Amino acid sequence: MILRLSNIIVLLFILVPGNCFAQNQQKIDSLKKVIFISKEDTNKVEAYIALSKQFKRNNSDSCIFYSKKGLDLSAKINYLKGLANCYYSIGYSYSRLANYKSALENYNKSIEYAGKINDKQGLAACYNNIGLLKEEQSEYNDAIDYFNKALKIDIELKDTLSVAGDYNNIGMIYWNLGNYSKSLDYHLRSLKLKEKTGNKLSVAISYINIGLVHKDMLSYDQALKYYYNALIIYKELGNKSGIANCHHNIAGVQFMQKKYKEAKENYLIALQLNIEINDINRIGDCYNNLGNLAFYEKKYSESIQYYNKSLKIDEELDNKKNMAICLGNISSIKVIEGKYNEAIGMAQKALDISKEIGALPIELECYQHLSSAYESLNDYKNAYIYHKLYKFINDSIYNQESSKQVKQMEAKYQSEKKQLEIDNLNKDKALRESEIANKREVSQKQRYLIYFIIFGLFVIIIFSILTFRQYIEKKKTNHLLNIQHQEIQQKNEEISAQRDEIESQRDIVVKQKEKITDIHEKVTSSIRYAKRIQTAVLPGYDITNMLLPEHFILFKPRDIVSGDFYWTMIKKNWIYIAVADCTGHGVPGAFMSMLGISFLNEIIAHNEFVSASHILDKLREQVILSLKQKSMTGNYSKSDITITENSMQNVNDGMDISLIAINLEDYYLQYAGANNPCWIINPTPGQPDFIELKADKMPIAIYPDIVPFTNTVVQLTNSSRIYLFSDGFADQFGGPEGKKFMRKKLKDLILKNHTESMEKQSEVYNDTITQWIASNGKINNQTDDITLFGMKISI
Repeated sequence: MILRLSNIIVLLFILVPGNCFAQNQQKIDSLKKVIFISKEDTNKVEAYIALSKQFKRNNSDSCIFYSKKGLDLSAKINYLKGLANCYYSIGYSYSRLANYKSALENYNKSIEYAGKINDKQGLAACYNNIGLLKEEQSEYNDAIDYFNKALKIDIELKDTLSVAGDYNNIGMIYWNLGNYSKSLDYHLRSLKLKEKTGNKLSVAISYINIGLVHKDMLSYDQALKYYYNALIIYKELGNKSGIANCHHNIAGVQFMQKKYKEAKENYLIALQLNIEINDINRIGDCYNNLGNLAFYEKKYSESIQYYNKSLKIDEELDNKKNMAICLGNISSIKVIEGKYNEAIGMAQKALDISKEIGALPIELECYQHLSSAYESLNDYKNAYIYHKLYKFINDSIYNQESSKQVKQMEAKYQSEKKQLEIDNLNKDKALRESEIANKREVSQKQRYLIYFIIFGLFVIIIFSILTFRQYIEKKKTNHLLNIQHQEIQQKNEEISAQRDEIESQRDIVVKQKEKITDIHEKVTSSIRYAKRIQTAVLPGYDITNMLLPEHFILFKPRDIVSGDFYWTMIKKNWIYIAVADCTGHGVPGAFMSMLGISFLNEIIAHNEFVSASHILDKLREQVILSLKQKSMTGNYSKSDITITENSMQNVNDGMDISLIAINLEDYYLQYAGANNPCWIINPTPGQPDFIELKADKMPIAIYPDIVPFTNTVVQLTNSSRIYLFSDGFADQFGGPEGKKFMRKKLKDLILKNHTESMEKQSEVYNDTITQWIASNGKINNQTDDITLFGMKISI
């Protein structure tokens, strides 16, 4: 939370012109006099609108009061322009108070009346402000849609400065989405148009925005360069508000550089200037960021003093968004100070406010504060609940589907505005097409690189074979030369020449042997690097320990990399767990395992809850299509499946898998399996209750008779034990007679040890299979990858 506050505050600063906050009391008195003496006509409405604008920045309540006066009179005399302007002013004031619902209602009313009088400028202004509203709520796809609507109107009106502003807003959306290169592109377009107009104030605003992007790209020197350029312009204009804004942003960069002394000096300069112009909102922002600075200097008492000053201003202005931010910051300090109950109280207040105004980023941070506080109190149940809520909100804000929708809307708008674009925008379009072509070229180069690597490995193998054969031939030649040497000892000159030839050939063989050794080391190194990649894809122990209750995972690859894999994921109130055995082992199996993990992640990420059997149906479809084993229309009837000669040649390429989905509220289990079963043991007095959930006898691959997988539902009880495994354990050769371990022996072993802790069980199974392989002092080789997963349910 604390690191991101300065970014949010700067966004507020850059939208405000220099002297808007300095109320002209004389003008206010004059407008009140006009209202007092005027008849109830359009002039009186315009006076109300002008008076509301005097309070627009510093007193939202007064702005709403006079706007509603104008609204009532406009409705009485049926003045449509007055209705549009008054609703717009009310919507603006509610947005500053973070009352997003009321703001949106009033903006939509303004759009309705502006449309009736064909006020295109009014429509564009409303679309822009709704876009800003959606941006504040992290609804970036809706935000960019409204900004594009405004841009379309401004291009039609040939309003260069407004078009520049629209580019600026779209740039801010990409900035929020973390697409800094695209954000910088839109801000530079905006700056180019503003420089043509000669409007120094708008140029300074663009400098600040470009500085913002460079700051988040960690290009601090570039960010400071643009901020100082803006500062020069504001000083030329005598704009105290802009000067304060620049010092505030410069302090933010120095804060990121950990130059806390310089940052504090600039924050205090900004604070003094805002006090001079009586800018209450910015005074609160300065106090908040001074609190952030003190926090990072570990001056917690000083930090809380600044946060409380900011909170007091926010409460006076009824700025609920900033109130929630300050309460969240104070909560984080209370956790550090060990005052966990106070921290929970502050975070809960912040959470209630953020839910009220629909501010998802603040709500996200509140869940994090609550999780940390409950964890410190050893209340792991509540800590886990709030951590799950944090992860759910985080996924909602930053999921890939949202980013995809933004790109689709932008593409839609680009097709609609082709006839309205000026020559410069056509050039931009050509530039974008060039970028797409470059990306395609890069993708093609990547494919060529893969082909080259495969070809290179093939050449290395052929060369190794030829070299070995040559080495054998040379050995034969040496033997023959020795015989000839005994037979023709009298020919000393010839013997000497042959000896030289033998030594020359020996040198070549030695060099070739060294080269083979080097090639072997490089290939082995590459496979070990592949193991690092596979290990990174598999869920780490810290992830499984966080997602799963008491459990163990016995994972023993036969080679450096494995054809077995295990996988787990949690989404909402469901937890998914799978153990799979891919075709082959070593490098081929590892490639298949990474495909399986990627497909499972994609299926869960792009679908709401689906049954375990449906997940395997989708996985089988992905594997078949990816390996080009067959063509499928989407149904499982034989008429929809074409099995070709090539597809049947690859019939063994696939995987066996057992997959379960557990509901974390009602604790019932769904199971589906391809050749691999699931075992459940419910401890009972006397004989334990053993349940085997049998798998469908077909793989995750092409199959002569493809039907949907069976979905089995089982109600779990407290202390139920669940076991998933590949066939590597049961198929391992060893023992006194060198036979397979067999699945029955594995079942008896698990039944014997199921009451032990999961950690103890893991040790028993690992020791058992290790001793089985090396029975009677004879060390056998591991014949297959081994994976065994066990979990205890605690309700």
